[in-house]
Amino acid sequence: MDLEKENFLRYLGGFFDGEGCFGLGVNIRKSSSGRKTIKFSLKVDVAQRLDRGLILQKIKDFFGGAVYTRSNFIGHWQTNNYNEAKIFAETIKPYLMLKISQGDQFLIATNILCGLTKLGKNLKGGDRVISYEQAVELVNIACDINKDPTTGKRLGVGRSVERLLAEVEDVYSQPYIAPKQKIILCGNCQKEFVRYNSQSIGIRFCSRSCGNNYRSKLMDAKYKVDVVCAYCQKQFRRSAGHLKYKYVFCSKSCRAR
Repeated sequence: MDLEKENFLRYLGGFFDGEGCFGLGVNIRKSSSGRKTIKFSLKVDVAQRLDRGLILQKIKDFFGGAVYTRSNFIGHWQTNNYNEAKIFAETIKPYLMLKISQGDQFLIATNILCGLTKLGKNLKGGDRVISYEQAVELVNIACDINKDPTTGKRLGVGRSVERLLAEVEDVYSQPYIAPKQKIILCGNCQKEFVRYNSQSIGIRFCSRSCGNNYRSKLMDAKYKVDVVCAYCQKQFRRSAGHLKYKYVFCSKSCRAR
C-alpha cells in the first residue's frame, strides 16, 4: 500500500471513531396472513456537515457506496450492500481505537450474512436462509453494537432485548414453508433458470443483461428501418424519423464528403 493510501486510512480511522457507525438492523414484520418474517440489514454510515463534505466523496471514491443528503446541513456516506460493508470493516479495523469491539462484532455479522445462499426475494422467513441459532447471534450482535455509551447497557433495536429475542423465537416456531421452485425459460437466450415463489407472468429473463438485450431488439425492430447511405451506398439501420430527410449518411465522414 502506498503512503498516500496509508495516511488516508489512518485519518479515516480516527474520523470514523468520531463520526461513523456500524449498523445491523433487525426487522420483524407480520404479514396480512398473520405470518411473521425476519430480515437483517447491514450498513456502514459516516456523517458530516455539507460544507465539509469533501471527505464523504473521498470515502466513496475509495470504497464505493453512495453519498446522501438527509437535511440542509448534514450529508451521509453509506454502503450499498453486504460486500461493501464487509470490505470497509476489514480495511478500517486496524486503524480504529474507540470502535474496535464494534468492528469485531460487525465483521462476525458480515461473515454470517455474506456466507448465506440467497434463494429468492419473496422467501418466507426473510430474504436469506438463516437458522435460528444464527438469528439469535445476529440479534445479540445488534444489541451489543447499540450499547449505551455512558452506561454500557445493551439496547434493543427499537425494542427491549428480551422482547426482540422472544419475537425471533416466535418467527422460528412457525411451520416452515419451503419456497416453490419454478423453472422458467429466458425470453432472450432461451436458457432455463429457476425462480423461487415467482408469481409474475409474461416474459422473464435470467439476467439483467438479457432483459436489456431483449428490449433493445424490440426497440430496434419497432422504430428502426433499413436505409442507404447517399454517399457510399452502404445499407444500415436508422430510426424511422430519418426518412423525412432527402439524404441520409452512415457516418460523419460520408456526410463531410
